Amino acid sequence: MTGFDHYLPKAALAAGFLFVLVASTQLGSILRSVADIWRAQHAAQDLDEPLKRILSARANADRNIAAIESLLSLRAGLPQHRLLAEVSRLMAGKEWQLRMWLQPTPDRVEATLVMSNPDAQSLVSAWEASPMFSDVSTELSRQQNEITLRANVTHPHKAAP
Repeated sequence: MTGFDHYLPKAALAAGFLFVLVASTQLGSILRSVADIWRAQHAAQDLDEPLKRILSARANADRNIAAIESLLSLRAGLPQHRLLAEVSRLMAGKEWQLRMWLQPTPDRVEATLVMSNPDAQSLVSAWEASPMFSDVSTELSRQQNEITLRANVTHPHKAAP
């Protein structure tokens, strides 16, 4: 055996050991990655359960809101005593008398007022500023100092907060 042949079995053993070492390191890394993926999937599933409950509650709330809005649309409008109280509030400080009050539909009112020097523009502005009335119009009557106001009634669930 020459010098080189003498070291050949030792070199083959060292190469085999190095191969096993690299292969086992790679296998260990692969196994660790598989374990990390498994733990991450279980952690994601654990996080998914509360999220699924939240999304389910959100869907239920959306359905309930739709049902409530559907029921509110069936409402006949504001009661007349609230509308009259609002008119009284809007007309505070003015000398006026209510001659006629009509509510031909739940969404529309007509009021005939008697007042000295009725100012149509200020009345329209005051009524339009109310959250209960919109599209206010006026008509001066043939009777002196008499004015008729017509307005749409704004439903509370449709009005801005």
